[in-house]
Amino acid sequence: MGRPVNKRYFGTGAGNQFNSSVKIGTNALAAGTILSQRSTRKFRVTDGTNTGVCQLVPKLPADLLDNEMCILVKDDAGDIHPVSRVFNRVVVLDTGVKMAWTFSDSTTDSKVEMGEEGTDDFPAEVPVAPVNTVLPVITGNVEVGETLTVSNGTWTGVPAPTYSYEWLLDGVPISGETSNTYVIQSGDLGGNIAANVTATNTVGNATVTSAEVGPVV
Repeated sequence: MGRPVNKRYFGTGAGNQFNSSVKIGTNALAAGTILSQRSTRKFRVTDGTNTGVCQLVPKLPADLLDNEMCILVKDDAGDIHPVSRVFNRVVVLDTGVKMAWTFSDSTTDSKVEMGEEGTDDFPAEVPVAPVNTVLPVITGNVEVGETLTVSNGTWTGVPAPTYSYEWLLDGVPISGETSNTYVIQSGDLGGNIAANVTATNTVGNATVTSAEVGPVV
């Protein structure tokens, strides 16, 4: 299927350098520079501070485990793929499909684009749907006439998500209340209030619900 990758694409060689993401040992995920190729699935890499041998796996950067690395390529449709094997002019995509690679950003050459270190940022910008890591929190006095505010909580996602809101009284949506603040009404007396926060980006959306506050007095 092909020879090993030409060493000019590694380290401080004269050619273009591969973009890669690496997790060397227990060190943090980082952008990596390939120093040498041990096999089609194993490379000696550095993150600028640490050096080690990492296994190439068909994963996105955020999913890497210790001593794993990923190389991402972009197809003519603009879709990003992690690769499982790299040869001199061919890669094996995560789907099992073998395709020729190039550094060109052409979208009509039936080849996948290999990211260039210092030039292409798509390995760091792989679109990822929003995921909540810390629930939103409601603050304010739970009294009629007072204003409550709900935080966004903490989310991951690429690109960064935008947020929308829905207030709940005893688990039932309150009509028309879609900002991150809510003025408590007399009809809420005795009830408990919560809020839904929805995070949305180009990949998808997700909704989580805050803890209830109350009862309203």
